Amino acid sequence: MKEFIIKNNQELKLGYTTGTCATAAAKAAALMLLEGTIINNVKILTPAGIELNLDIIDINIKDSSVSCGVKKDAGDDPDITNGITIYAEVKKIKEKDIIIDGGIGIGRVTKKGLDQEVGQAAINSTPRRTIKEEIEKVRKECNYQEGFSIIIFAPEGVDIATKTFNPKLGIVGGISILGTSGIVYPMSDQALLDTIKTELNVLKANNIDSVILVPGNYGETFLNDNIIKEPNNLIKCSNFIGETIEYINYLKFKKILLVSHIGKIVKLAGGIMNTHSKYAECRNEILASNAGMLGLSTNGIKQVMDAAMTDDMLDIIDKEKLKEKVLELILDKIINNINTKCHNEIDIDIVIFSNKYGYLISNKDLKTIKREWKRND
Repeated sequence: MKEFIIKNNQELKLGYTTGTCATAAAKAAALMLLEGTIINNVKILTPAGIELNLDIIDINIKDSSVSCGVKKDAGDDPDITNGITIYAEVKKIKEKDIIIDGGIGIGRVTKKGLDQEVGQAAINSTPRRTIKEEIEKVRKECNYQEGFSIIIFAPEGVDIATKTFNPKLGIVGGISILGTSGIVYPMSDQALLDTIKTELNVLKANNIDSVILVPGNYGETFLNDNIIKEPNNLIKCSNFIGETIEYINYLKFKKILLVSHIGKIVKLAGGIMNTHSKYAECRNEILASNAGMLGLSTNGIKQVMDAAMTDDMLDIIDKEKLKEKVLELILDKIINNINTKCHNEIDIDIVIFSNKYGYLISNKDLKTIKREWKRND
């Protein structure tokens, strides 16, 4: 692809999804099956409205079927499926239906709440639709009245799937055929948020009504060491704390436990719900202003504003015996902002820690939280 986006003052090349690869391979195989000639490239229209002309490789023509592949190009996105080949095998059938299934390297759904029903191949709705749309074009072009059986497969997908979220989500045996737009946008925030939402959908569909949130590895380690080890309802929400909580509330979960390092969660006290530094870097301002409200000296405020790490800021505040009061105020504001986000409709526990101090504060006694969440697991 020649298209690109500008991100951080860099040109980043767009790519195309496994769903786009599957669509192109299926269309090319159907054309070759009906026309009896080799096709080396094929045009398809992605859901994003971008037309692609993709190379066809590994063509295998038999008496009753044709298979071929398209190599995945993720552009400048660090996509684990970049470079693998997605194949389609197409056969004629007497029924007028277009039947799509998965073969080797395509996962099978084993849990409720995913895009496909339990037992189905993990080929999501949009790729299924685009495959059918392009195959309908082939039927019309070739004046073919009957149907097709289409098997999507990816031999490399067996090994690659073990390095993805698929096993945790309940997709076994291979990768998923994905893509809502057909296009890969480099380092997409939306792709990560979509994964978080999918994990939440799976929990909800399996009748789990409580969620443990950690932004990342620090939170998971603290959780495992101090509260509950490897719970089955853990979600890593990265910087998307606000959007994740909003979706949790939309799905009507009953309870949340949020465990976070002070350096990230303190931003929520200022109403900043996406904690990535590219959106806001205001830890100093939040801690300094709240400490100042509680009596921190002018010199102390200046030192907090100049400090590089939140532990350093807490050290400065602690010298004036205000650390506990500041943490209580910060926690109260975090809870109020989260309650505003979810309209006071969900019960939330919060545990805050730091690298230097370890456990800092929680809205309940830590032993009580530990006992309650072990019971919820």
